[in-house]
Amino acid sequence: MSTPGLRERKKQATRAALADAAWRLAAEHGVGAVTIDEIAQAADVSPRTFFNYFSSKEEAVLERTAAVGHALAAAIRERPVDEPLGDALCAAVEAALLPVAMPTGGWLTTLRRMRETSPELIPFQLAAWERASASIAQAVAERTGTDVQRDQYPTLVTVWLLGAWRVSFDRWPAQESTTADVVQRVQAAVRQLVAGIAEPVAGGDGP
Repeated sequence: MSTPGLRERKKQATRAALADAAWRLAAEHGVGAVTIDEIAQAADVSPRTFFNYFSSKEEAVLERTAAVGHALAAAIRERPVDEPLGDALCAAVEAALLPVAMPTGGWLTTLRRMRETSPELIPFQLAAWERASASIAQAVAERTGTDVQRDQYPTLVTVWLLGAWRVSFDRWPAQESTTADVVQRVQAAVRQLVAGIAEPVAGGDGP
């Protein structure tokens, strides 16, 4: 994999700074009380620059959600090629979630609180997962010898993997759980689904 050039690294750094500022301000003051001007100022850029990276403050706030999805795809790719898909997915869930969720819930707890106090975030959260789903599906396709464009399997796996995450998150009693509890809930949901979904035969499921 090629290393990004200086220009691309600067763009990535600016996007990350805006996302971090949006998340921090929203966590401190509530999504509704935060303005794009405040986010831009906190990231030391102009409001005009903000719109080069995000279409709304909600999208910026939930950039971290999309980043977790991309991390999940990367973690799937890093698993041993001979590992059963279900085991690979469970390990990838742990690798992707633990770095962003502190021992007492951290990011997950804050996200849960934001959703409860700002329900308008929910469609943006779903959109964030949608942006990441293509890379997850591609990672699954690479592991299973299928084709994202031709075969249904990698997209179906992605849909139920993200579904397992959403159901586990929605039913997570945040006030009583640790990060390990959240990871275990998602992994249990993945195993439950894997038990009923066989891996495809060579050649994919296309005609």
